[in-house]
Amino acid sequence: MEPESGLRATETARRKTDWRNGTTLGMKTRTRIGTWNVLTLAQAGKLETLGREAVRLKLKILGLSEVRWPDSAEYKMSTGQVLLYSGLRSENAQRGFLLSPNARSALITWKPINERIIVARFRTRVRNLTFVQVYAPTDAADLQEKEEFYSQLSVVVNEIPKGDIRIYAGDFNAKIGSDNTDLERIMGPHGLGEMSENGELFTEFCGNQDMVIGGSLFPYRSVHKVTWVSRDGKTENQIDHICISRKWRRSLLDVRNMRSADIASDHHLVVGEIRLRVARVVRQEEKVGCRFNVQRLSNPEVRRASVGELQTRTLEIPDSTVEEEWQFIKDVFAVTGENTLGMLRIQRKEWISDATWDKIKERKQAKAAIVSARTRATKARTRQTYAELEKAVKRSCRRDKRAWTDSLADEEEKAANNGDMRLFYDISRRLCGARTNTRIPVKDRSGQLITDPADQLKQWFEHFEQLLQISHPRPSPQYHPQNVRRINRVNSSPPTLR
Repeated sequence: MEPESGLRATETARRKTDWRNGTTLGMKTRTRIGTWNVLTLAQAGKLETLGREAVRLKLKILGLSEVRWPDSAEYKMSTGQVLLYSGLRSENAQRGFLLSPNARSALITWKPINERIIVARFRTRVRNLTFVQVYAPTDAADLQEKEEFYSQLSVVVNEIPKGDIRIYAGDFNAKIGSDNTDLERIMGPHGLGEMSENGELFTEFCGNQDMVIGGSLFPYRSVHKVTWVSRDGKTENQIDHICISRKWRRSLLDVRNMRSADIASDHHLVVGEIRLRVARVVRQEEKVGCRFNVQRLSNPEVRRASVGELQTRTLEIPDSTVEEEWQFIKDVFAVTGENTLGMLRIQRKEWISDATWDKIKERKQAKAAIVSARTRATKARTRQTYAELEKAVKRSCRRDKRAWTDSLADEEEKAANNGDMRLFYDISRRLCGARTNTRIPVKDRSGQLITDPADQLKQWFEHFEQLLQISHPRPSPQYHPQNVRRINRVNSSPPTLR
């Protein structure tokens, strides 16, 4: 029997061999990814519902279509999840990503291409993973618009590093059908329906990029393949897809819809499971300093204790370099603040009430009843119930939002009366609609977004270098200091009305 170290070395060598061959068979970890057309996140309560569903289904990376949030930013939720979205000022974002805390820590960079394409790159235990989320034109769009979309998408994917694992997902609006004759390298025989014009463009693109359509590989019942259902429930199609590089095909373990997930959308959530693990990375730039409860300094006893401890500790400042002295002073203030003031813990209340969450649960149960209905009459009745519950959820969310706004206004008034201007302005920003915990990407001179931290630092350096660069013009030959008349007396009396 081999010793434990020998077994470990053998296992490591086997995994390295698997990775060179384009598989991750040596990995035991499973990572869940997904794509979902949510119709909109602009409605009150939708983002919170999305976050709960992602946590429940253990999704690490979730690509989103039709986000409908303006501008571009990285928004951190109270749950630790991060929403990446991008749109123009005149148009709302049509695509984005919802990342778990681990996936966010593994994020290398993300790049919005246009209103239909967004790209994110992650570190994994194997190699880097590039995830392309799209929102393709519908069947009713002009052929020229469709061809332009796939042309732009081809340009984007051709720029992906060759060693990366590539995943394309989103609402392709493409029906691929179940006939994979002459398309065995691209898709399996478990598609749904018949191929449409968008499906032909989609499969042609996958063939050119050496991709495999995941939803056609696994033998599921039709109800587990459907990704879109019309409002009347009569039409069902498979138009949302998850694709993976053919080289990494064996790492894709499963793709199917999740009908249990509900966000009041006519699209089902599509989930894929990959034999992979995102690599958690602690970024130096993300470490935030501790926040102390400085409000306790208003207490004279606490203030005297804090000042006394600072004076006692600063008597021992070492006579060394500036960096060492600064590190010593910083540690002194940190230890003193923790001992005398304590840490400030801000726990913001969730504005959605328990009653609203109960209504959301009822709506989810109504969707499950639609799925399990056997007759058309039962489906029609349950759909009517679902529509009524959807309206009730919207009303309840709006009511909770108003109540939350009123409570914030009361807190703001109390802060103004107490002279706490910091809290006053913080609440004012929240009331005016400004999203806190948001990081807005930097733009370069041409207006393109820069999301890579290293490139952002470089752009800031160039900006301030140009802004603060002082040019020293040569003195004019007509300037003679001796000709300047000096003012000996300056009138310093108070100003008059005239």
